[in-house]
Amino acid sequence: MTGDGRDDLMDMLARHAHVAQEARGAGCAGFRYRTGHPDLDAFLEAHIRLMQDRNFPGADLLDASPWGG
Repeated sequence: MTGDGRDDLMDMLARHAHVAQEARGAGCAGFRYRTGHPDLDAFLEAHIRLMQDRNFPGADLLDASPWGG
């Protein structure tokens, strides 16, 4: 994956976290990611965990863990 690809995925996760945060009050359960590619799934999981550790708003509504949480 290129640096641009990583940046695009991180931007996507930030956008999705924002959308999920905004829609939380309307019952949004969040977003779950599965790509079928182990390295890409691991990247998404690690970046989401980092966002959650940094208390990024809405990151708690993102999930890429192998077993769904």
